[in-house]
Amino acid sequence: LTIGSSLRAENLGRRYHLADAISWQVNSHRLRMGFDYEYTRGGLISTTNEPVQMVLYSQADVRRYNALPSTVPDLRIPLPASFATVEDILRLPLQSFTIGVGNSQPFQPNSRRTKEAHLWHLYWQDTWGAHPRLTINYGIGWFYDPHPDRDLSKPAYLSLIFGPEGLAPPKTDKNNFSPSVGFAWTATRDRRTVIRGGAGIYYDPFNINNMLDLERNALGPRGTGRTIYQHTRIPNPLPNLPGVPFNVPFNFANPTLFTGSHLMTILPGLRAGLLQRRGDPNSRDFSVRNIEVDKLGLVGVRDLATSHASHLSLGVQRELVRDVVLSADFVYRHFLHIAGLPSDYNHFFSASGPIIPPCSGAQIDDPHARCSSGPILVIDHFDRSRYTGLLVRLEKRFSGRTQFLGSYAYSRNVGTNRVNNDDWFEGYGPLDRDVPHILNVSAVADLPWKFQLGFNSTYYSRSPFTAFV
Repeated sequence: LTIGSSLRAENLGRRYHLADAISWQVNSHRLRMGFDYEYTRGGLISTTNEPVQMVLYSQADVRRYNALPSTVPDLRIPLPASFATVEDILRLPLQSFTIGVGNSQPFQPNSRRTKEAHLWHLYWQDTWGAHPRLTINYGIGWFYDPHPDRDLSKPAYLSLIFGPEGLAPPKTDKNNFSPSVGFAWTATRDRRTVIRGGAGIYYDPFNINNMLDLERNALGPRGTGRTIYQHTRIPNPLPNLPGVPFNVPFNFANPTLFTGSHLMTILPGLRAGLLQRRGDPNSRDFSVRNIEVDKLGLVGVRDLATSHASHLSLGVQRELVRDVVLSADFVYRHFLHIAGLPSDYNHFFSASGPIIPPCSGAQIDDPHARCSSGPILVIDHFDRSRYTGLLVRLEKRFSGRTQFLGSYAYSRNVGTNRVNNDDWFEGYGPLDRDVPHILNVSAVADLPWKFQLGFNSTYYSRSPFTAFV
């Protein structure tokens, strides 16, 4: 059950695109060259836990707790007779809650509030008719995508995780060259058989999404941006509530007398206190960062390489009879530096304990204490995957009032599955999109009186099942 505006997402900004291309025919060569430039301003802005997101114990949980022999009578929790209104629901005890405070648009370079990104792409290509039965394509491109957060370094607080060299601002890839080559050869004199192939390297632009805002929140000066506070970081301001210690961080391991109604009553005061605790929202003092105060957060690695893929294909096509063509292609694609879900480099929930020792006592409010209160999530581009497939296609072009298409793919899609936070590649294997067999059949027929009959059917094998413990 969601009450109120606990999540708001807006996609703001502008995108400007400039492109120019030149085509030039020189004898048997057709040259193409040009550039693309894209300037992006803005992006996704998400405001979560505003003013609060709460999870309540269900009435069944409360009844089970009240029935336990160990439950003290004074701590038994009353339940309303029915749940017909929001007020009735808020009388259930709290299980957890999170509060978000601060501006969801952290300061960007030069103190701007708006994200900016620049993408450059230069290319040159030649299509060469080397022979009446042989055509060759070759070319090269260059892709430049400056890291949007390249102005941010990391504080010494994170040196146990990244080492001294990993604290420097992110590096920008300037060697993103994209060579490509391909050919098409008419192999038989009757011109009914064609052999074709190609290979190339292709880059993907960096996504300036809300994760970068989270990194700027963590690495920004204390008080700037937006911070999410868990209930375990907030002391209870209500005295004389049995079972809920006064001025001690909340801990709802079992149902208590602290209900959703209590939280809504004290919420304005909690939010005002958290805003004051964070500090000056317009600070430019980088001597103390938000992550040093919060003891948790999300950042990116220094070597955030550009995602790219190597593509290779080789196939043959044969015209069996007039208007009926059969083709078969082998396809290989190798993807590197894929952005995976953020991983906890701090290993906070590891059985051996976190890398940055957990906070104790007054350490949690000391920005100079080298301790942690939760995961240090990290954006990286270390995942990889590989696709191999045999693609067969039988096609009858529209003639004689009918058209037919049948295609079959036998493929494997394997890659990194981060099931072990200590060894990401231990789970290298089938991905959730690994579907070995895919069959498509479709046809269209013209009927009398200008009617048309068509069908389309797809059959595919099951995707793999992964169990997480």
